[in-house]
Amino acid sequence: MSDRESELLTRWHAEQNDYLRWGEFVVDHIHTLIRAEVEPRMASHFVRVPANPRLKDDESLIQKAFYRGKNYEAPYDDIEDKVGVRFVVLLEADVRLLGQAIEAETDVWAAVKARDHEAEIANNPYEFNYQSLHFIVRSSSSPACAESSIPEGLPCEIQVRTLLQHAYSEVTHDTLYKPSIQATPHMKRAAAKSMALLEATGDYFDRLDGLIKDQVKPLRNLAETLTQEYAKLVEGVEPSAGSALDDLVLDRYGHDVDVPTLLDWLHSRPFIGKRIMERFEARASFRVPSILLVYYSAAIAPTGTALHCPILESDLELVYSDLGLSLEG
Repeated sequence: MSDRESELLTRWHAEQNDYLRWGEFVVDHIHTLIRAEVEPRMASHFVRVPANPRLKDDESLIQKAFYRGKNYEAPYDDIEDKVGVRFVVLLEADVRLLGQAIEAETDVWAAVKARDHEAEIANNPYEFNYQSLHFIVRSSSSPACAESSIPEGLPCEIQVRTLLQHAYSEVTHDTLYKPSIQATPHMKRAAAKSMALLEATGDYFDRLDGLIKDQVKPLRNLAETLTQEYAKLVEGVEPSAGSALDDLVLDRYGHDVDVPTLLDWLHSRPFIGKRIMERFEARASFRVPSILLVYYSAAIAPTGTALHCPILESDLELVYSDLGLSLEG
């Protein structure tokens, strides 16, 4: 090992823990940004592959610093991916959302876009190549970084890509894009066709996602309204909003509901909140905001409400009883 290689590795081994803490901080903070950008029910699975910081191994660092023709003036300082994290999301729209959140964050890092596949497509519309959104974020002197003992100015590479882009990269990255591999024309052609197919599929997925969101938007708006009303009626508890049961009840009774009429009906019956509170701990049906829909539906259509009801029959009987009705008709 040459003196310059030994000197580089000595510094790297001394600073690895700083870079690892910075990578872990970046991962945690991006998850915080995600929770601020998307609704709670989506935040937990917005990232589809676990994101973990990865440190460059010694050999890769030496190769990149001295033997890959990069001509760095200060090899150690100029290499910006000594630690990196990768975020794999479902849709191209998710890539854009996360990219905007990373760029908008200025308190704990300074972000520079290192690669933008959308700009590459615009500049080379007839080419189909590897796609990913890359940032370099450098740690700031913020109190949050200082509390985590992270020195100012450390770089971390962030890659953001879709599942489809990730699949392409997993197949090709260790072969097609390595200087030690001589890619044949057939390999390049197959890769280009694959990328074209993935790009088209990604576009179709985005279009389908938009159609689905348009279809479910009224139900989502109703769900938000019910959660707000539930909080007013049943104070001091945490409802199971967005749970599987909540979604089932919402889907069964939430279509074609006139929201102002529903709210007027609920506001004139404050006793419903008291009844829900009495059963909150013991009965799951009364912990979901959509239970308000069951009350409303039972009042206006008692016969039809009992058909295909997602909640337990014993819970439905209590709803009917609260309204002075009988489940038996």
